[in-house]
Amino acid sequence: MDEIDVTYLKKYSSLLSHPEIAKIKKKYLDGPNITEPIRGGIDQKTQKELFEKIDESNFSSVEKVKMILGLMMILDGMFPEKEVVSGLGSVLGNKFSDDIERHRKEERAYLENKLENLD
Repeated sequence: MDEIDVTYLKKYSSLLSHPEIAKIKKKYLDGPNITEPIRGGIDQKTQKELFEKIDESNFSSVEKVKMILGLMMILDGMFPEKEVVSGLGSVLGNKFSDDIERHRKEERAYLENKLENLD
């Protein structure tokens, strides 16, 4: 978690106990990185712009928090639920969500192949 993330989470702090958000937050806090984190490869200005686009969207506050946590997960090497990725695609563009889903499928295929070859 980084200063930009904290700024946007503070703005919506009253919603962090909402059941849907609590589930995503728990996954973020407990979940292992399942791919290489990309946060270090994206400059602070670009990260801030991504969070601002979410914040300025016409989605409900609950949906915005879910997308903020989803973006944090992506930056830190985790895959959020498909519903969250879809929402991010609505805000950040279909190419963004398509790339995440493609990467999720590639990572899953890689892990399945690795497990099959353990014998």
